[in-house]
Amino acid sequence: MMKKLILHTFLFILLFIVVFECFQGLTSPIFSIRQFTADVKRVFTTPLSVSNTNDSISYNPNGDKILLNVNNIGFHSHIDFEPNELSKNYVLVGDSFVQSKICGTYNSIAYILDKKIDAKVFNFGIGGGNLNSYNDVYKTYNLKDAKLVFILITGTNDLVYKRQQKKIKESSLKIINLINQKLNGPQFYSQPNFKLFEPDLHNVVYLVHDNLTKNSLVKNGVSQPIIEIHIGDNYRFSDGHYTKEGNKLIANQIFKFLNQRN
Repeated sequence: MMKKLILHTFLFILLFIVVFECFQGLTSPIFSIRQFTADVKRVFTTPLSVSNTNDSISYNPNGDKILLNVNNIGFHSHIDFEPNELSKNYVLVGDSFVQSKICGTYNSIAYILDKKIDAKVFNFGIGGGNLNSYNDVYKTYNLKDAKLVFILITGTNDLVYKRQQKKIKESSLKIINLINQKLNGPQFYSQPNFKLFEPDLHNVVYLVHDNLTKNSLVKNGVSQPIIEIHIGDNYRFSDGHYTKEGNKLIANQIFKFLNQRN
């Protein structure tokens, strides 16, 4: 009797959620069928090759189709990286906000900015990256030779990672990788470490958003130019990443900075 009551209660709640979602569409993302469907599409759908291009099809958190492109050195970018062209072009470095795997390669900040200026914008977005990662990219690819390097810092979270001492060997088994990450994964500072900013990066411009401000960087001795970004929630997907319109606003701020500099 009790089992039947529990089953009927569960079925009633499930039916209520389905009907409410279909007719109102106002449920929270936790219970949103549309959001769940979009996430399933995005995560579990194997990217399909697009004829005659290097692009593949994926889905953003709203379930809309987007195009992704991986360039000649493995970064999500609309163009290949050409080291000998750095001196006359610009670079954008950051985490998944720059990578734009969620929003789409041709909706990225780098792509939008590239179309606004008479120069190329090379894109170095690292999903889950932090300031140590960005500094490594700067050194690895000799970005000191670029006209300017814009580094997007996603809040104080990017400043709490300690540099990893040893590289974790990847396993073919996901469970082994998860265990390794727990045992040998990232170590953190108890508070944001502003000493991670390297003072000798003379062609760097920092972009800060979320809970990090220009004033906090200046107070802690960062001497490079800083652009403070304020983008409302209406320009974000449900997972917090910026939409194409949000990326346009950031690209416009960089464009304005370049015009004022010239």
